[in-house]
Amino acid sequence: MAHLTIAILVAASGWTFDKDKVGDVPAGFEVAMTQGEPAGQWAVEKDGTGRVLAYTVKKPHEAFGVAVAKGRTYKDVAVSVRIKAVGGGYQAAGIVWRYKDPGNYYVARVKVADKNVHLFRVVDGKRTSITAGKETPGVKPNEWQTLKVEHRGINIAVFVGGQKLVEAEDKTFAEGRVGLWYKDDTTVHFDDLEVSEPRK
Repeated sequence: MAHLTIAILVAASGWTFDKDKVGDVPAGFEVAMTQGEPAGQWAVEKDGTGRVLAYTVKKPHEAFGVAVAKGRTYKDVAVSVRIKAVGGGYQAAGIVWRYKDPGNYYVARVKVADKNVHLFRVVDGKRTSITAGKETPGVKPNEWQTLKVEHRGINIAVFVGGQKLVEAEDKTFAEGRVGLWYKDDTTVHFDDLEVSEPRK
């Protein structure tokens, strides 16, 4: 699990999913599809001795799905999660933040099949790149990796396994909620989602 520095970050929240009911969407989350299709197959599942939030594909289709924490919105924020791609050909999953609605948000995603990380904005349902993809040679299927995003003002940094791989500036969205993301036929497990705000 990634640990955030208390001297820098305050107002932390976290989800391990261990107390959520297997087969259900975890308490405090809502799921949606960017293209307005029926929400994806999100549910808590067992993984080893613990529980995770999983997306399991029943019928592959080209789409982006999100599971977003209800309630609180954030401006400057640090978000981290552990991700394990367990199936599918695309194997792409990540973090959303400054989320307005299913068609408007930022997303940083790891594509395990191609061993890269990429930063996007989604505006009115259309995804565009903010940066070129960066190689992540240590990322493998069926292994946990930690993805982290820090966004302060217009400055964005993306980390994989504790290594900063992407830096960019963007001012499309000023604030919003945080959550998780998948693409296409990916089957993926998420665990240890952590969110903190930088100290003012």
